[in-house]
This record gives sequence, C-alpha cells and structure tokens, in this order.
Amino acid sequence: MIINKVIVPTSTGDGQGRLNYHDGKLVSYEHGSVVNVYLFHENDGENVRAMELTMDAPMTYEKCLNAAEMSAYGLVTTMDVASFAASLARKQRVGEDVGEVAEHDAFMASVKIELARIGIGGSVIDELEAAKRQKITDIESYNNSPSVNEFTIGGLPMWLTFDERTRLHSAVNAKAAKGDETMTKNWGGADFSFSIDQWKVMLYTLEDYAYECQNTTDRHKTSVLHLQTVQAVEDYDFTAGYPAKLAF
Repeated sequence: MIINKVIVPTSTGDGQGRLNYHDGKLVSYEHGSVVNVYLFHENDGENVRAMELTMDAPMTYEKCLNAAEMSAYGLVTTMDVASFAASLARKQRVGEDVGEVAEHDAFMASVKIELARIGIGGSVIDELEAAKRQKITDIESYNNSPSVNEFTIGGLPMWLTFDERTRLHSAVNAKAAKGDETMTKNWGGADFSFSIDQWKVMLYTLEDYAYECQNTTDRHKTSVLHLQTVQAVEDYDFTAGYPAKLAF
C-alpha cells in the first residue's frame, strides 16, 4: 500500500471551479465534471500536503471510499477493484496473509474516520472504528518496541532488523566460504566470537523468533478488527501470546 501526498492547491488556477473548506482545510475542489478530495492533511513547513482522491461529480461518501482504496493499492479499473476484493476475501477466509488483510481494513477504517472529521459522510466519528484504529496503532507500537524487538547476547540487550539480519547472514556465509571456523562481531563496544555453526544457529533461531512475533502481531490486529464493542477493543490484551525473548 502506498499513500502518495500532493501539494494542496491554494487557488483554482484558471479561476474555474470551487474550493471547499472545512475547519480551515481544503477538503475538495470541484471543477467541471471532476471532484478532487483531500485527506490526511500535513504541513511540511512550506506546503500543505494531502492524499488526493479523484472522482466523477457529484462527490459521494462511497465514491470517496472507492477512490481511496484504488489510489492506495494502485487499482485502475472496476475489474481491478473486484479482483482485489475477491483476493482479500479469500485470504481472510483461509487465514493467508492476515497482515495484509488487517492493514487494508485498518487503512479503510482510517479513511472513514478522516472523512467524518472533514465533514464528508457524517459529522460523528464512529467510536468503534476509532477505537480499533487506536488499538491497532498501539499493537504496531508494541511490536516495534523493545518489549518484542529485543534479545540478549552475553547479557547485552540488542536487536537486529531484517536488513541487519540479512547482512549478518551474508557475512557468516562469506566467512564459511573462506574456510574460517569462527567469526567475531562487535556489538555495543564488546566483541563476541562464535563458531560459524553457532552463528548460523543463532541467526536461524532469531529469524524464527521474529517470524513468530510478526505472526502474533498480525493475529492481534485481525482479532481487534472483528471485535464488536468499544469496551471489548479497549480491554483487548495485545501483549499476550508473544514468544519468550531469546538469550544467547
């Protein structure tokens, strides 16, 4: 999913069309048979940028939702939309790529909330949708925190990102190809030396840990999206189920 933001226009340029504001933000630009809607405004210090949706006039709530999904997921035709929806439905049904399904549902929930905030499709934010969005944000923050992303080696706490693990794998393989029996890595000012086989076991174990942690995070997101009350969302414990941290 890619959210591209453009500079929000400050005038109609040729003098044609109509700019519509809500709480000081340009939320739509009507020109001829086309309407542009602007979501998720942010100020970069020089310009106001927002996600731009384009649709045929007249603007409707459903058109905004469809345009947001098409823009974020690179869908061009109605056939693309139907195929994408069918793919998501299949993945949800069989439990495949649940992270992608959860990401999509969370994004569409955020679009609905944003539309409500700028006065499109209703003036009241759906409390359940808002609660789910916040809980999913909390889940992602926890997933990226030392509460999950941490292991110890020689008692020293640290973490390796996917890219760092990949580079370390390459280094170990290079040492092995040279015929080296050991490798030394400096972390936090301390040198750690292990045999090549030990490094491989450690890295495979860490990769499996990271994989299972991500699975747990994705399951929590999916569970939250299926909750039916605000209280259930607020009470949901997303810290449960993670594997024990590794210690080498």
